[in-house]
Amino acid sequence: MSDYEEIASDDESFAKLLKQEAYDYVPVQRGDLRKGVITALWDDNIIVDIGSKQDAFIPPRDLESVPPEIREGLHVGSAIHVLIRRILEDGSVIVSLADALQEGDWLRAIELMERDEVVECPVIDVNRGGLLVSFGQLTGFVPASSLYPPLHVRKEEDRIEKFRRLEGQVLTLKVVEVNRRRHRLILSQREARIILQQRQLETLIEHLHVGDQVHGRVHTLTEFGAFVDLGGADGLVHISEITWKPIRSPREVLHVGKEVDAVVIRIDKTKKQIALSMKQLEPNPWDGVGERFRPGDVVQAVITNVRPFGAFARLEEGIDGLIHISQLSNQQVKSPKDIIHVSDVVNVRVLEVNERKQRISLSLRQAPQWEEVTTEAPSPAPEDDLTEDVVADNIE
Repeated sequence: MSDYEEIASDDESFAKLLKQEAYDYVPVQRGDLRKGVITALWDDNIIVDIGSKQDAFIPPRDLESVPPEIREGLHVGSAIHVLIRRILEDGSVIVSLADALQEGDWLRAIELMERDEVVECPVIDVNRGGLLVSFGQLTGFVPASSLYPPLHVRKEEDRIEKFRRLEGQVLTLKVVEVNRRRHRLILSQREARIILQQRQLETLIEHLHVGDQVHGRVHTLTEFGAFVDLGGADGLVHISEITWKPIRSPREVLHVGKEVDAVVIRIDKTKKQIALSMKQLEPNPWDGVGERFRPGDVVQAVITNVRPFGAFARLEEGIDGLIHISQLSNQQVKSPKDIIHVSDVVNVRVLEVNERKQRISLSLRQAPQWEEVTTEAPSPAPEDDLTEDVVADNIE
């Protein structure tokens, strides 16, 4: 082997040696978070090998801030994370296990916040602004405005009293703010609920199909319908799908807390919406209506609503027909209210039946009011039984 080859060989061997873990050396700096292995334990003194060929010491005072369950698990050979606190003149290093645990919790909080994950934290104390919770080695704050359900309490002493009842309870929370410099960790119960609902809805949508029958509990009523809790996710029953009977408000039929059965009529996976129908689980009064009411029949009906264009008359429960203003009288009519009123019982002649569109045209002027009819009159309906929306639907 030539001198050049021998030198080259030595250089290669030295390069390989430098790549070995024993020669991996990164100078330690204050504030670094390092992984190490405990090499010695005695009298609450711990020596840690942090891979810098320097001894790292965990002072006994530092261990006082470490939870007992973690201290009891420390032994020679344990892998732990430590935070570099001081570098002494002789090269030895003072490290902190307690600070490393806190640093790990800060990093975990940031990760949970960025990934929109929820976390469970016990309530350890309260103040007038909200709750203090334990997040590992950190103390987090849950503002009163972020609690769910919200606390509608004006007096401060009453609010704190309600907070006290939550001490010791474990809450499901979402990290919403992390500021390590100011030692600020903010969590929200309301945001956590939104995340959980969204995930439950996604899971529910994946397993639901149009036509499936579901059971739930009404938790919110609006003018346009009812939101039903299907087990953590909501489905909407539009007012037109609550019952076959025309109603002005969902509150005429439903109340918050009422358990209902419904059928899935539409699923929008993009918008993550579930549309339900309660009335489709009930017999449709319009089925076979063409056999019960034929053009030319004279039947008894109850006036349920009077509008400028005419009046609606109920033939039987759930079946209303329209008497157009032109069919109210043989004389010219300026206003239907001049001739007919809500709750009037009248004879009407059936002009047209459209079962598919659920419409029936009736005539008052073509049905002599003295004729005897055999059809039993339906029960009278209150004046507000039909909404303007239902009226509009009937005249389309």
